[in-house]
Amino acid sequence: MNCQTVGTPQEAEALRAQGIGAAVSKWGHRFLEYDRRNPEVYTDFIVYTFIVIRAGRRCGAQDVLGRIRWESIINTEGDRFKINQNYAPYYARKFMSDFPRYKGFFQTKVLHG
Repeated sequence: MNCQTVGTPQEAEALRAQGIGAAVSKWGHRFLEYDRRNPEVYTDFIVYTFIVIRAGRRCGAQDVLGRIRWESIINTEGDRFKINQNYAPYYARKFMSDFPRYKGFFQTKVLHG
């Protein structure tokens, strides 16, 4: 496994607040930086997730990110991809942490390196 301990107390707290934990892979660190530089992606993630919830349906976090890619003209920073699919589990955990009523809406697995 390619995991490492979070470098700063702020990073550790940010990850714990999102339900990720203190020991994460390089993707956890990349996600935090990407999310910080591109807050509009998470705003859209919330909007499209609630559209699915209101429709009484279920979907995966990658489906939500796919819709954001398809319907938006977001210009993102910090990654060669508009929205990297490897961030899907982090967006799912962040959403369920921010909206505890919907904990379990997204199926999640243990994060590995």
